[in-house]
Amino acid sequence: MYRQQRLLNFPELRLTEAQLENHTLYKIEKILENNNRSLKDFPPLLLPNRDSIHDDNNRLLREELSHDIQRLIMEHKEMHSGLNVQHMHVYNIIVQSAIEKKDGLYFVYGAGGTGKTYLYKTTLSRLRSEGKICLDFASSGIASLLLPGGRTAHSRFSIPIDLNDQSICNIHQGTHLAKLMKKKPV
Repeated sequence: MYRQQRLLNFPELRLTEAQLENHTLYKIEKILENNNRSLKDFPPLLLPNRDSIHDDNNRLLREELSHDIQRLIMEHKEMHSGLNVQHMHVYNIIVQSAIEKKDGLYFVYGAGGTGKTYLYKTTLSRLRSEGKICLDFASSGIASLLLPGGRTAHSRFSIPIDLNDQSICNIHQGTHLAKLMKKKPV
């Protein structure tokens, strides 16, 4: 794990037991391949999931999946009980949509102090505690600071600052950001 933390320059990296096992199998497979052998030659052993290894080398994806699950479960439990009726309605719609993998765009609007950030944090803690990738972003830098792991939309999606009729997001095929977006995050 230390090697992955250094490789990705991400000291907070957390890997599950399954991910550690997969990395170990991958390293063993590489050593065996250098000696013209394979884990296939040792039937009781599993083969590594190579796609997962490539995902593990994507810093953006690792950041989105390296949350302290137990902390998020506790945080959600505490925060969920504080939702009011309107918040609960919006929360249920968003969570159900994520569970059913339905596409959707939700715009939460309200005056300052109405609990929008509380709703966001509660929803994010629930979905992230279940291992879902959630990209939280805001239109301004100040608003993004209120969200756990939040960023501005311009930063997250490489949106140009100066917009015109020909402006497009600067997301190139094969980049870590493109691969993250292909995971269909919430």
